[in-house]
Amino acid sequence: MEEGTKILDHLSNLNSIIFELEAIEVKIDDEDKALRLILSLLPSYEHMKPILMYGKDPLNFAEATSKLLLEKRRLKSEGRTSRFDTDEPDEDRSKWSCTLFELIYDADLQVYRIRHVKLGYFLIPHTGPIAADYTIYAGTATPDPNNWDVFAAIDFQSLLVLPKLVAFKGDNGQYLRAAMQEHHEYLEFSGTSIGDDKAAHEILMNDDGSVRVKSKFFGKFWRLSPRWIWADLTDASSDNPDTCFWPFKYSEDNTIALKNLGNSLFRKRLTVEGKTDCLNASASNMGSSETKLTIEELIHSREIEIVEFRTAEAKIYHETIDMKNYTNIENNGSEDVHEEFQFSFKDIATGTFSTTLSLKVGVKTTIETKVVPYIFENKIELSAEFAGSFTWGKTYTFEKEFKNLFKFTVPPKKKVKARLVATKGSCNVPFSYTQRDTLLDGRVVTTTIHDGMFYGVNC
Repeated sequence: MEEGTKILDHLSNLNSIIFELEAIEVKIDDEDKALRLILSLLPSYEHMKPILMYGKDPLNFAEATSKLLLEKRRLKSEGRTSRFDTDEPDEDRSKWSCTLFELIYDADLQVYRIRHVKLGYFLIPHTGPIAADYTIYAGTATPDPNNWDVFAAIDFQSLLVLPKLVAFKGDNGQYLRAAMQEHHEYLEFSGTSIGDDKAAHEILMNDDGSVRVKSKFFGKFWRLSPRWIWADLTDASSDNPDTCFWPFKYSEDNTIALKNLGNSLFRKRLTVEGKTDCLNASASNMGSSETKLTIEELIHSREIEIVEFRTAEAKIYHETIDMKNYTNIENNGSEDVHEEFQFSFKDIATGTFSTTLSLKVGVKTTIETKVVPYIFENKIELSAEFAGSFTWGKTYTFEKEFKNLFKFTVPPKKKVKARLVATKGSCNVPFSYTQRDTLLDGRVVTTTIHDGMFYGVNC
């Protein structure tokens, strides 16, 4: 293992070699893989060799890999990250640590293959014992015949994550509720109360971002038949397009349209064939008021506690230099003069706690956090000064007083100008949070979500 190689790159290279040997029927047992890994470690991980080998009979590849990844995280948390373990981009195509990848589109399957520029190998999911920590690797020089090396692309700008338990209100001001008509499970806009048990629906999200919807009263999934939407399917698969819908957001708060994937038409409120204000997928676009659905969550209250700001994934942009204040000190004497000067200034910042994916609808949400991010010396810092309760989506102003004492020497017959250079900028800091919902029936549901985003600006 050469110095300058990331530990994860090294694992990828090792797995690629093992993959090629196994492809030509060379048998490599688990202990041999572990030994190859340990003996090829670079000097930065030399201290791990006795830990990985002492008292281990036989050696275990999964255990060795797991301990190396834990050590990697420990070194990073202690600020001891080295060149072989950096998260910085590397565009040198001659290096194993090159971070350039080529996207190759398969028009027939409508998917992508991803090829590492240096290796010339396609990425493929790792199915071994360390899959939880190391999910893909450069493992095949040619496209996999079973298509294990293909990836679907999802446009995150169009992705909309709906709440789990909801009620839908139509443009007529009525809630969508279960209604038996002609021995079929229709859905009609006739409810007057969000507490009506016939108006409750459950959202299930598919891997591609589309959703399936289940009527809580009928206990069955929505289905296209032939254009009416019936809630009559007990087992809805994401492979059945008639049961899947793609959500689109209107500019109005909490208002969406649903496009059925079976006939590629938008659902709408329709009165026809003896049915009044029932759900039907027959609109070619989302321009009419009948296609609008206002979502209301079936919860009484919500509390959010921020678990972790992921500062390593933060972005700082729109940086500008600001000269805060300065002083001139002149020495007209014949000897050095030792001076000190204290700079002080007030940094004013704004911040908003929001989400990149989830749609938070109609519920007053309290956010608790012990720290708040801010930009300091071109990086993200976390300040406990601003800990407290905040409201989701509201912009807050934070003020922080900075003081710095500088000591310097002014030579004879010289003048020194001291000035404080500050950086203004904006930042996006992702965070994970625990969401605690109290439902209308009094039950409490707690979930951990990773789509939080703090938007900050240092003024």
